[in-house]
Amino acid sequence: MRSIFVVTVLPLVLLLPSARAAEPTDWFHDAKWGVMTHYLGAPPSSKGGADLTAEKWNQQVDAFDVNRLADQISSTGAKYLLFTIGQNSGHFCSPNATYDRIVGIKPSKCSRRDLIADLAKALAARNIRLMVYLPSGAPAADPVARKALGWRWGRSGGWQLPGEPVGGRLADFQRNWEAIIREWSLRWGKSVSGWWIDGCYFADEMYRFDDEPNFASFAKALKAGNPEAIVAFNPGVRVPVICHTKFDDYTAGEVNLPKLSKAVETCPGRWLECDGRKVQFHILSFLGKNWCKGDRPQLSDEQIVAYTRKIADKGGVVTYDVPIQKSGLIPQPFVDQLRSVGKAMSGKVTAGTDTPRPWPTEKAWQWYKQQPWICGFNYIPATAINYTEMWQKETFDPKTIDEELALAEHVRFNSLRCVLQYLVWEHDPDGFKQRMDQFLTICHKRGIRVVFCLFDDCVFGPKHDPYLGKQADVVPGWYAHDWSPSPGWSLVKDPKTWPKLQQYVQDVLTRFKDDPRVLMWDLYNEPTNGIGDVTLPLLVKIVDCAQQVNPSQPLTVGVWNENKALNDLAIHRSDIITFHRYSNAAQLEAFISSLEKHGRPLICTEWLKRDWGSVADQLPVFARHRVGCLHWGLVNGKTQTQYPWGSKAGAPEPKVWQHDVFRKDRTPYDPHEIELFKQAIAGTNAKHTQP
Repeated sequence: MRSIFVVTVLPLVLLLPSARAAEPTDWFHDAKWGVMTHYLGAPPSSKGGADLTAEKWNQQVDAFDVNRLADQISSTGAKYLLFTIGQNSGHFCSPNATYDRIVGIKPSKCSRRDLIADLAKALAARNIRLMVYLPSGAPAADPVARKALGWRWGRSGGWQLPGEPVGGRLADFQRNWEAIIREWSLRWGKSVSGWWIDGCYFADEMYRFDDEPNFASFAKALKAGNPEAIVAFNPGVRVPVICHTKFDDYTAGEVNLPKLSKAVETCPGRWLECDGRKVQFHILSFLGKNWCKGDRPQLSDEQIVAYTRKIADKGGVVTYDVPIQKSGLIPQPFVDQLRSVGKAMSGKVTAGTDTPRPWPTEKAWQWYKQQPWICGFNYIPATAINYTEMWQKETFDPKTIDEELALAEHVRFNSLRCVLQYLVWEHDPDGFKQRMDQFLTICHKRGIRVVFCLFDDCVFGPKHDPYLGKQADVVPGWYAHDWSPSPGWSLVKDPKTWPKLQQYVQDVLTRFKDDPRVLMWDLYNEPTNGIGDVTLPLLVKIVDCAQQVNPSQPLTVGVWNENKALNDLAIHRSDIITFHRYSNAAQLEAFISSLEKHGRPLICTEWLKRDWGSVADQLPVFARHRVGCLHWGLVNGKTQTQYPWGSKAGAPEPKVWQHDVFRKDRTPYDPHEIELFKQAIAGTNAKHTQP
């Protein structure tokens, strides 16, 4: 017997319980909005794709850049992506042995690469969920697959083949389709957080039955690998939006752009009710000329932001479909509009500010208390004379890095700070980020979290700009002879280059903005050092750009000299106050006290000049105040930082080293210092408390 379904709006009192139980759609509701793309073998809802061979499809899918798409989505602030597995042409972007066995097409039109799994992994690294789209019927433009699966169109016209009957329950097809879906769901498991099932237009003929196959068995197959996945069955374009079945977790909500305004206005609140079950209200519409089409958005940023806010205010969720290129990238005009939505919505969450930075003091302390006492070092491998040599492909040395960080692990250091080189990113952005990821993996293996520093003005030798290729040889006695600033003084002085520098900031932060291996972002090491205040206007733009990305980790610029304009910016626009202090213990204590009045957690990101103050004198000060500390230097090497600042060629090695705690042969410079570090780290409370 067919069941009757009724759609009503829940009374308001039901939406306001005193203690709301967790709902499967809570994460979806909290996301407020997301993005969809139609990545297909032919344009959506078209009969194309017949000329796309299996090999060409594989080549296209193999070339898809999941990390760049994930970076784009991350840059918008969206917390989920709805991505197509396939549609009418019969080309699917994930292997499926059940489909191949039933359909019998050889070579398979299911890709050899599991693009869904790869994309889910890339998105998860950025704290973004993946949802997937699939039609409820067989590939409508593939007659071989239709026949093998036992599918036909539900009414005359439309996708009906010549002479083909229409209608019917199609139980055999549905069992086949559920078996295919079950394989995908089990393959992906919890990597897929939701399903959007298109074309459930003939529900009375196919799904509204007490015995299987029905909506219940359909939903069960979709959730086979992840019982917590949320599901929507699409009844077609309906305004007002309806729920289709009590097995919906959220409404499919397909709405064409011209009707978006009405759909928003008729949103009754978070919930619709279907046969006694609550269903999350959701709208899916497009920003281009049609689904996955158009060169640019049709409505203004202000209009789309207004619709998004209104839906979110009512408790609903909205997803925006945008075009996608074969390479896997969203065209830039659509990325820009999505970023406008993300910026507006993140501002709404944080009391109406456009940029939710710097963090409120309470959030800064909440983050700081969750950390162990931060104790580590500034790092460059002994085999690198500068950070260009560390990061460029030809000289990147993971073996040495791993071996040196094993020494740090033995001391129990839990953090390090490392400068990035803009020029290496400019030359090879993807390779640079891959090496950053490899570096983070090594650090994580050794129990060390990373403070990345994006820029640096310091110069200790004759060169004021970095260069690629073979770096200079060591000049004995010369402190950091070939140290190279990032991006280099020429670019800092040329405002025409600043948009590219901002692009670098956005690209790197977006890639690692939610990576737990990153402890913090130090945006600029010692800005103005040697070059003067010409850096300050650039620094403002860098901070603005980083705050727009809004990473989950703290952002900071360190206090390092007496420049009031610089220090005001560093203190008042940083989430965590960081500073450099090369001094004796008494001066260090006084300086910490002067910074504590600002009420934020403190981390010293550079210290240790032994002829001014020893480890034995200063380390207890940091521990007593529970101020994080990262001294300069791990293993002595090509930078020769055992010499004092300003030493030149031929200078004798000092009896008391300025920096570094291990010699070139990896023995301790001073074994007693190593024991002091071990004792201080072990003896200091693992969690911070606010003063």
